[in-house]
Amino acid sequence: MFILGTFPTHVLSEVIIKRQANMVHISFLLSNRLSATEIYFLIGYGEQMLSMLLRSPVKIEPRMVLDPKDVIFRYV
Repeated sequence: MFILGTFPTHVLSEVIIKRQANMVHISFLLSNRLSATEIYFLIGYGEQMLSMLLRSPVKIEPRMVLDPKDVIFRYV
């Protein structure tokens, strides 16, 4: 919920949380509507806040998507 609150209406997929040794990696697909300075600020803010809450280093790795239709892999 923290990632969805930090990047409101810009997260296009589910958030993937992975832990490697002592490091927590968080990745998700992000829309292209934010400027580069806003993205870098929000990533830094999120990493700092989550590192303080979890007491371990956190790395946020968003992937940019140009078109939200690219997120859909298969229709059933």
